[in-house]
Amino acid sequence: MSRGVDLFARESGWKVETLQSATILVAGVGALGNEVLKNLALLGVGRLILVDFDHVEHHNLSRSVLFRESSAHHQLLKVEAAAEALINLNPSIDVVMIPGDLATDLGLAILSEVDLAFGCLDNRLARLYLNRLCWKAGIPWVDAGILQLGGQVCSYVPGDSCYECQLSSSEWSDIRARMGCADVARQYINSGRMPTTPIAASIIGGIQVQEGLKLLHESAANRRGGVMFSYEGATLQAGQYQRLGLKSDCLAHYDKIITVQAETISHQSTLAEVFTYCSNVLGLVNPKLRLGHDVWKIQLKSKGRAVLVPKHRIDGRLLKCLGMDANLPFVAERGAWVHEIDSGSDWLGLRLWQLGISFGGALEILGTDRPVWIGLGQDLLQLCAVDGVFKVPDPWRDFSEAELQDVLERS
Repeated sequence: MSRGVDLFARESGWKVETLQSATILVAGVGALGNEVLKNLALLGVGRLILVDFDHVEHHNLSRSVLFRESSAHHQLLKVEAAAEALINLNPSIDVVMIPGDLATDLGLAILSEVDLAFGCLDNRLARLYLNRLCWKAGIPWVDAGILQLGGQVCSYVPGDSCYECQLSSSEWSDIRARMGCADVARQYINSGRMPTTPIAASIIGGIQVQEGLKLLHESAANRRGGVMFSYEGATLQAGQYQRLGLKSDCLAHYDKIITVQAETISHQSTLAEVFTYCSNVLGLVNPKLRLGHDVWKIQLKSKGRAVLVPKHRIDGRLLKCLGMDANLPFVAERGAWVHEIDSGSDWLGLRLWQLGISFGGALEILGTDRPVWIGLGQDLLQLCAVDGVFKVPDPWRDFSEAELQDVLERS
């Protein structure tokens, strides 16, 4: 046992083996996420998975314990700055960085291997996505939010409690308007009030981790959620409230969906390889891949043909690679999006990442009465071999413009 493991094991009041073997996801690495990650590292949790697409800015430094002035100066990704600090706190842990959007870049196969998730998010839409993903993966998660001197914490357990079931009509309006904490903060600053403090982040982050570890130590059959803890520092009041039960028509209620982890399939596999696996291993006849997001078919007049590109990957850099004017708004032609691809398609040479399937993602395959969900098990094997810090690969981000242009021209 290393010095780090021995040191942090003695400090824990929880089951050391449970913590050391746990894989915990933290979505959002802002002020609250910093506190949650700091607590988990000090408690000796074995593996932490960080999801955040943002960079460190100077205004983050006054309430984020893991960030330093150099992080803001060099505009490090929040996941990178946090990972470096966490390893310094506890050299024995492993840290996986996903510098992206949890709605599109958090692979469902990865999430299905997680024991517990923490939502340290700044808007309701992101919480909605995390709730649905956790239902699909069958794992509990703990949500929290802070504002001024107070905050709230609530646990959710698939099959028992659900974030989406609690949403009011006004909250749905906020989701449609995509109003996040940054907008709320600006409102408070304009009115002369402080939007949040490091003290509130510390208090709520501590309660959030405590509630999560209670779920982690409880057997799956006895896990319960749906009780909200509320704290108001201005009046030094706290209380708890039972949230609404499950609604029968809620769209978030999935059974745990991954059917098989395919150890020969990764985000780098081609569609042809996927369909061969479906036929030879799963025995499916005429399998079809159903995509959970828009993939646009873009006609390139200069090439005399079309390319497929995930909608969420279209930006100025990509348009430049496609030989299009990045300064002009891009509008897809009517009917130019793709949601399903079958084994007779002309696109069988495309790799899964080109279709927006992230590292450690999952594939929904049609070909039987019920969809078959295939996890990208080859990616998971790579993840399991991690010792230290690991950044999840993403060709859309990692490739240079020349490399990306070459891939698109050959697709």
